[in-house]
Amino acid sequence: MKTISFIKKSTALTLAVGLLLSPNTSMFTPKTSAAPFKAEDILTSLTAKQREALKQLELTDVFGLQGFKKEDLQSEKEISVIVQFQSKPGQAAVLDAQLKGKKITRQQADIKVDQEHAQFKKDVEKLIPSVGPMTKKSTHRITSTYKTVYNGVAMKLPANQVEALLQSEAVKAVYKDVTFKVDPIAMGEEKALNSNSAGTSVESIPYLKIDQLHNEGITGEGVKVGILDTGIDYNHPDLKEAYKGGYDFVDNDNDPMETTYKNWQDSKKPEFNGNAYYTSHGTHVAGTIAGQGKNPNVSVQGVAPDADIYAYRVLGPYGTGSSEGIISGIEKAVKDGMDVINLSLGAGINDPYYPTSTAINYAVLNDVTAVVSAGNSGPNAYTLGSPGAAALALTIGASDVPMTVASFTGSVGSESGIQLIGLARHYADRLNELQGKSYDLVDLGLGKAADYTGKDVKGKIALISRGETTLNEKVTLAKQNGAVAVLLYNNVDGVIEANLGESTTFIPSFSLTKAAGEKIKTQISAGKSSFTFGKYAEVQTEGDRLAAFSSRGPARQTYDMKPEVTAPGVAVLSTVPSYMVNPAHQENYDYAYSRYSGTSMAAPHTAGIAALMLDADPNLEPEDVKTILMNTADPLNGDYSVFEVGAGRVDPYQAVYSGTSFQVNDETLIPSSTNLVKIKERTGGIAYGSHYAGKNFSLKKSITIENHDNVKKTFKVEVKETKGSPSLKENGIQINIPEEIKIAGEDFKKVSAGIDIPKNAKEGIYEGYITLTNNDKLAEQYRIPFSVRITEEGYNKLELASPAIAPNYLNQGGFFGYRAIYTGMEFNFKAPMEKMEVVLQDGKTGKDLGYIGTLNLSGRNENQSYYVLNAFNGMYYKFTGDETEPIDSVVSYAPAGHYKLKFISTTATGKQIIENRHVFIDIEAPTFESSLDGESPFLEYKPGQATYPFDIKINDPLVDKMKEVGLNVDQSSNKMVYYWNSAFPSTAISMDKEGQFVEEIAMNEKVQALNFRMDGFDMAGNQAMQKNYYFVKEGTAVSYTKSTKAVLKTGDTVKATLSLDNLTNLTKAEWNLNNSSYGAVSLVDAKLSDSFKDKGTIDVKDGMITVQFNEGSGVLDHADLVDVTLKVSDAYYATRAGVLPVVKVTDNNATTTTVLQAPFAWLVKPQFSTANGYITPQGFKNDEGTVTEKRDWTKVGGSVQIIDADGNAHNPSTRIADNGQYKYDKLPLQKEAFTVEMKVPGHFLTKGKVYIGFEHKGELYGQSRFITALDVKAGDVNQDNVIDIYDAIEIQNAWGTAKRDADINFDGKVDAKDMKHVKTNYLLQNQHVDDTPSPRKKYKGKTLETILVELGIQQ
Repeated sequence: MKTISFIKKSTALTLAVGLLLSPNTSMFTPKTSAAPFKAEDILTSLTAKQREALKQLELTDVFGLQGFKKEDLQSEKEISVIVQFQSKPGQAAVLDAQLKGKKITRQQADIKVDQEHAQFKKDVEKLIPSVGPMTKKSTHRITSTYKTVYNGVAMKLPANQVEALLQSEAVKAVYKDVTFKVDPIAMGEEKALNSNSAGTSVESIPYLKIDQLHNEGITGEGVKVGILDTGIDYNHPDLKEAYKGGYDFVDNDNDPMETTYKNWQDSKKPEFNGNAYYTSHGTHVAGTIAGQGKNPNVSVQGVAPDADIYAYRVLGPYGTGSSEGIISGIEKAVKDGMDVINLSLGAGINDPYYPTSTAINYAVLNDVTAVVSAGNSGPNAYTLGSPGAAALALTIGASDVPMTVASFTGSVGSESGIQLIGLARHYADRLNELQGKSYDLVDLGLGKAADYTGKDVKGKIALISRGETTLNEKVTLAKQNGAVAVLLYNNVDGVIEANLGESTTFIPSFSLTKAAGEKIKTQISAGKSSFTFGKYAEVQTEGDRLAAFSSRGPARQTYDMKPEVTAPGVAVLSTVPSYMVNPAHQENYDYAYSRYSGTSMAAPHTAGIAALMLDADPNLEPEDVKTILMNTADPLNGDYSVFEVGAGRVDPYQAVYSGTSFQVNDETLIPSSTNLVKIKERTGGIAYGSHYAGKNFSLKKSITIENHDNVKKTFKVEVKETKGSPSLKENGIQINIPEEIKIAGEDFKKVSAGIDIPKNAKEGIYEGYITLTNNDKLAEQYRIPFSVRITEEGYNKLELASPAIAPNYLNQGGFFGYRAIYTGMEFNFKAPMEKMEVVLQDGKTGKDLGYIGTLNLSGRNENQSYYVLNAFNGMYYKFTGDETEPIDSVVSYAPAGHYKLKFISTTATGKQIIENRHVFIDIEAPTFESSLDGESPFLEYKPGQATYPFDIKINDPLVDKMKEVGLNVDQSSNKMVYYWNSAFPSTAISMDKEGQFVEEIAMNEKVQALNFRMDGFDMAGNQAMQKNYYFVKEGTAVSYTKSTKAVLKTGDTVKATLSLDNLTNLTKAEWNLNNSSYGAVSLVDAKLSDSFKDKGTIDVKDGMITVQFNEGSGVLDHADLVDVTLKVSDAYYATRAGVLPVVKVTDNNATTTTVLQAPFAWLVKPQFSTANGYITPQGFKNDEGTVTEKRDWTKVGGSVQIIDADGNAHNPSTRIADNGQYKYDKLPLQKEAFTVEMKVPGHFLTKGKVYIGFEHKGELYGQSRFITALDVKAGDVNQDNVIDIYDAIEIQNAWGTAKRDADINFDGKVDAKDMKHVKTNYLLQNQHVDDTPSPRKKYKGKTLETILVELGIQQ
């Protein structure tokens, strides 16, 4: 067999995560052979060229292309991309040079950026045509340019041109533009929202002592805060004075107004698509930062009311936007001189190096404090989004604050002391004024619209049960019907843990327990409906609990502690556009406020606090803001990981008046032109990173301590783990920080905070807090969170979905949904991996047989499960044993047998880890025994019998072999599906460990014959012969067929017996076998059985069998009457054959009836194969790449032949159909590949190998196969096996005629459509034939270009 030193490019099969190779070529060698040396040696010895060839098999992100799937880049559809250039922008480049001990100026950095932008524009003009050849429209355009916080552009271009961008030397990477959105707003029935405010003000302002800072003159005055969001309703009275400008990146103008209600009306688009079309998110964020508190009824004063806010609208309708807009917004905010930017948005990508994350890092390097919401995807780890994953971002989680809950006791009839908890109210409601008042109650059930029919609730209290509709809808509907209040009781035990807050559509509403609600209903039923509000009270909830929805860290890859801090983000009251509450009167802002929940609400709290800190000390840099907020954070109520809450909940008062700062001197990685480079990072937490177990390790860290007070201080240092952390002490881990730190007044010093990890420390995440307390002033306390991860190299999990498969190439029958044609694989690795190479081994000898594929794991996340749908399907590339060409280019198919998959993994440290997993290729059906089996398929039940017991046993002999090699399997891997008087199967039922199953079947006397069928199958999905039964009432007359043979071949004859049961005194019986058989079974002969040969006569004619009884049949009890000889046709391909005759009997009263009959079936082994497919010449395809137009193939002049192993050519059984379909009804059995050969005028002669049939245990098996269409290339007009200038001349000479050879697309005219194929495939040689001539570009001065000009195709 020919071998070559490179692997041909293959097409991947569908994968769950797009990671693993499966070859696509149809060529294979059924027998495997062992290589003389190990796979590791082969793979290690590959030359650079061979290794590069193997990379073509790796299904991973194409180098330089990020976030794309292969199919994303194949169409001409326009898409948006972010193109990253090689150099760092501006200030980031300056800092990078400093870190490397070099020096460049900002001007030099900017010049380099400008040069790359200019170079890229020149390159694009060369690489991508400026206009499309058919549409004549521009094919690409740059939509945004980035030079400050990112170096690159956003652009639109056809998807199939994206890869060409990588040819520009200016380009580092191309990212798929993803959708960003506002974090989902958690509202309504959210367990975290467990209170209802008795007043209408922002609870966090006094709780965090922000009001005290305001009273002391710290209000954020003069600090510029940029809000990158949905825009701002700058007409809101509480925002008008704070708003100073901005930009709209959605509409590309200077008006960053929200997407308004009128915008929605004008758009004619759906009002809701996840979120409302019109937006309010940015206005709510703005109110939290800088609300003016001008409304006397609703007090929304922001955290920094005197800050200047700028709106950058980067999210449009439905609250969505793109990476392009986000980066553009960051870029402009930095250029506009923002001190703080707030991004309450994100994409579900936990990637610290994603373009938006990189842009945030560069913004911080330009001295902008970037506050980003963590996301609302909690409570699981790693749910952090981007750009919140950026190392230099100040990422915020959401916690709640204590809130005032209004409560009453109430009484009705004989019931008193009923507890009411505030649930909802109008802004103007004063709940305490209800004390002592009485109102009639009306029971409204679930409180739906129909429940109000015929009931008067005006001026009364609506009693409503929870369920079916939202709490919001129930309260709103009660108000619309005139109720004065709502008592809403639970439909499960306990109170309703929800807060609807305030709204203009609400009335005073209170939650009750289910028991309390039922007591009130009882009183109403008794005619006692007057309810009295008793004593009013206010209580405080606990607060400082982490919101369940708050996204958790750590950041992927960097393992950074995220979020850094939490802030109030639950039931936050703030401003919204007026159309959100009163679209009919949008000029009225009296109640333009709402409570939203999310990290989106926590981030603006922190952005406002940052503005207060910069107001108090304008010299603070972004890293100082982050450090101080972390140092001064307060612990939350509960045991939380540092990856959930960071340092804790922000304490703005202490942050502003921080007497001391403890800044960790660290490093982080950010993308450079070729790789990730370290930059200095100053922060408030110590991330010791991730390290491998089994070796001693020490890491140096330091903390810079700065005493801002003019007094000497001594700090007591305590290191304490969080509750979920392994013990530092028990594992010998030492954080090397002094137990006591002394520092003079207005001084600074550096102290060590390194870590020593012994090699015997167990795996785990060690985390906690370093607490520093001033001995002379215990209230002065600071916190530094820390974390370190210790892990082993290797896998947490590496499992095959099934250790047994039955590949399609060994499938003789048709589709069966439970057949395992391949096995999937799930894996989860402990520490970073570079790659995993998969090799096929002989299961018995352990010899390496060949190469399956490679998984590129670089950049994949550890401790995350990945699933590969098609990990192994029997196909592999043989190891040749030839050191110069070690891997065959032709794919082989493994026959049935025992194998191992050898996983050769390379870790990030270069260590090689080898794992083996057994896998069996199995095509043997299991045995299937049933207690229902018997002489007859009819089973009788007695009158009144409710059920019929049965038991089955499915046994797979392969299970014992699997156990021998150590697999933990048993016969419970076998399954059964049943059909109970229906064409539709049940779900699969697993057997017990012995392969058994016991059950009872329900009887139904209304059904004459209850059909019960069972399919049994093994782990690989090999199907046993179907069990088929009929349950009938005792004494029901039936007929059935039986045979001693179970398996036949096409062309075989077989003996069978026709039987009757529960019949008496027949004079005649007849069996009609015409049109009642399948698998082309025909009647050859029939005779009376030995028991009846003297009791009657038989007549056989035209498929009819008639038995005439001499003196009546007597009692027929399972009587075998007729022995028949049947034949299975050899004219048709079938794997099943059977009979189902129509049986009629006549009794001695001359009454003729049709008797119930059960079918009988045999397995059939076809002694030939069949095939079909389509011929789809390139010249016949439309612009979508498919052939839809029908053609008369008797005039096309094309042909299809299949050539067998003996060289015999077979023509299709019938002519090629007008749609290009061809069929072969009979092909010889062979284990070798057939050759398919296609000829079409104007196209290359094209050949392909296809296996139709296989060998198993020395026996040949036929198959019915669909042949995948060959790629028949167009343009070879003169049939010389090259497409060159001669073909172009042939078309020019035949221009405008119907000459068949030149009329490539067979449309009756030689024109530009035909020439297009020559142009597309110009200079291509036919790879399907040997010794093809070299293509010619020029003949007698003519070139393709001159011919195109002469024909008017090209100017």
